[in-house]
Amino acid sequence: SDFLITCFAPGYVSNSDDCDDTNSAKHTGATDICDDIDNDCDGATDEDATFITYYADADGDGYGSINSIQSTCDGVPVGYVANDADCNDANNTVYLGAVEVCDGMDNDCDGLIDEGIATATITASGSTSICNGSTVILNANTGTGFTYKWKRNGANISGATNVSYSASAAGNYTVVVTVPGGCQAVSVATTVTLLPSPTATITTPDGLDLCGRTKVRLQANSGSGYTYQWYKNALLISGATTRTYQATTTGSYQVVVTRSNGCSRTSASKTVVKACRESELSEDIQYDGKLELYPNPTSDILNVKLQLSDNILDEAIIIIYNMVGEIIYSAPATIIDGVMIENIIFDNSITSGLYIMNIMASEKQFTKQFIINK
Repeated sequence: SDFLITCFAPGYVSNSDDCDDTNSAKHTGATDICDDIDNDCDGATDEDATFITYYADADGDGYGSINSIQSTCDGVPVGYVANDADCNDANNTVYLGAVEVCDGMDNDCDGLIDEGIATATITASGSTSICNGSTVILNANTGTGFTYKWKRNGANISGATNVSYSASAAGNYTVVVTVPGGCQAVSVATTVTLLPSPTATITTPDGLDLCGRTKVRLQANSGSGYTYQWYKNALLISGATTRTYQATTTGSYQVVVTRSNGCSRTSASKTVVKACRESELSEDIQYDGKLELYPNPTSDILNVKLQLSDNILDEAIIIIYNMVGEIIYSAPATIIDGVMIENIIFDNSITSGLYIMNIMASEKQFTKQFIINK
């Protein structure tokens, strides 16, 4: 309030723009720096300074909470950081970018809980379009301590808790994978479809008896794109690949019918027989001995007659083999006046098929095939 009106006064100026005449840095128009002082005399402090917002880091993990902030121009306050990447400032394992673990918390602050801990995938061992009666192996991803639960069309498959499942039915298959800690993931569905299989039947226009004829026709069912392979006594018949097969010998015949999709089916067997006795067709053939088996085929009782050329009294051994060389019957028999007659009874343990009888008598061997048709 001291002033002096004069033409010139040392220590005085012609304006009153200073708000603190004891500090030469304070005056109107000065830069208001970060010093908590009103340097430019406008009634506000530090408005020309650069202020930065800092966030409280209560758990000391280097990540701050947006819920507690402080804006300053003179550096980072104690207990604060320059980022707001913490969604739980009471847990130093929770922050943006942390590794998600199976603990029921959102460790990485992305709004999701325990995501990506468990994964579930299915890899099929082959095509998932399979023939009826076939299977495809479905494999889940593996990991230490993983457990599995397989589902078909959303329903649990009883007992299906291994890493792999053999699927034979059509449907949508998923697997639930559980990792240590209890986190789970469900796979994308893998669809298994069943391809249609053909039918396979054999008709016999000529019957099945070779008695008095040289062959009988065996005819498979027809179908678009069908292919055929014939078998006799479970052995493939080379070159027999047409719908019709001419059987010239006794035995058990089957046909495998295959569709164009690769699916096959095997027919029931048809047994070609020669029901008449050999002597009825070959009276003019002379042997040192003659072996007759009838009825042939038989279902349970086989009559055996061996006629030797000598009227002797001797012992014989009867042995019957199946088609893999196993002995299914063995017994002694007596030859009286050069003739051996036996009746052999087959119980239910003897299955249908082609068999070979071998008789050792009078230092000779007699062999003949016969068929059992249960």
